Amino acid sequence: MASDEKYQKEEISQLISKGKRQGFLSWEEIDQTFAEEVGPEDDFDNFLSSMDSYGIKILDSQQREILAFSHKKNAACLHGLERTTDPVKLYLREMGNIPLLTREGEISIAREIERGEKAIIKTLSKTRLVLNYLIEIEQRIADYPETIQKYFDFNDEELAEDKLPEKQKELIDKINIVKDLSREVDNLPKSKKYNLARGRIIIRLSQLIRELNLQPSLREVVIEQLKDRLREMNELEYRR
Repeated sequence: MASDEKYQKEEISQLISKGKRQGFLSWEEIDQTFAEEVGPEDDFDNFLSSMDSYGIKILDSQQREILAFSHKKNAACLHGLERTTDPVKLYLREMGNIPLLTREGEISIAREIERGEKAIIKTLSKTRLVLNYLIEIEQRIADYPETIQKYFDFNDEELAEDKLPEKQKELIDKINIVKDLSREVDNLPKSKKYNLARGRIIIRLSQLIRELNLQPSLREVVIEQLKDRLREMNELEYRR
């Protein structure tokens, strides 16, 4: 058994090296490596974390991009939320901290802020809190389609009166898919042999939620709730 685990770890290491070289891996390659129920339960989670760290994409058999992981881990993204989650404020603060900033330097900082904003959205899209908000919002936009702009970040042209019913249907359909996928995840057995299936569904869930373009104000609410939960957990740990 120990030799089997060692062999699988070598396979995982080789797979990560291949992904780093070519910039992507296919689900078929990942399936082959994790098909056997061998090794610690967190091997698959560690593997996904490595994909995240190295920016390796995962492609399906039709070479359609399923996920492009960010170069920064989600934990690092949330670590900086206490300071500010507003990219404009962050931009202005950085501008004030750097004297005689060149045009190239300004562009570089702006790109970093954009990447940080995307990382925040990606992190939030994987939380149960966002899913709970979507369930609440679905009924509201079904009854009052004119409130769509309150919850979702679309321009005036996309929400023109003649396009509103189409946008309403599109959003409700996506939210229903998110709910269905969430139920699938909840119904999967906790056995590690379902880790790959669970990972695929979570990736799809995260994509769909990001495609919904939630308003920044709603993201702020979720972030505050996450920070409240973190503080509660820290207080409980302190009391032990």
